[in-house]
Amino acid sequence: MAVDASLQMPPAGALLASWNPVPTAHLHCVRLEEDIRDGLQSVRLQQPTLAQRRHLLELSTQVGVQHAFLGFPAASAVERERCLALAEHVTQRQLRIEPVFMARAVESDVLAILKLREQSQAPVAADIFIGVSDLRLQVEGWSRAQVISKLERACALARRENLPFRLSYEDASRA
Repeated sequence: MAVDASLQMPPAGALLASWNPVPTAHLHCVRLEEDIRDGLQSVRLQQPTLAQRRHLLELSTQVGVQHAFLGFPAASAVERERCLALAEHVTQRQLRIEPVFMARAVESDVLAILKLREQSQAPVAADIFIGVSDLRLQVEGWSRAQVISKLERACALARRENLPFRLSYEDASRA
């Protein structure tokens, strides 16, 4: 039995839209690893040792991970040394992975990452985060204008120093 042509679906490609005027052959799959950093936030019986973190970093590289969140160097002196050791490991082993470090939207946190980059010679990036929910603003006593000002200062420093960065907004209302 023949199917009425007016009832046939168009090919899937005809239903998809793209903002890009040309095919995006230059885009590729991005793999991001957060387990090494997330160990800092989770409740565990035992934190991974530095040797275990280095091993996880190498395994991540072997499976094609391109960016790895490795820590928050401004959190403490111990954390800064751990981050530095992991960044140096990337440089020494010539791992094809971009170390990403967390920074609050304050210049001192961005400066900690810049110092880490200088010491390790690793191609690091920053993930600059700030709370933006009404709850966070109330708890911190921030206005929206203050949040924007903090972001502008932190991002301007990263841009001036050619530090690749991304922004992360914490929605504390779900936390």
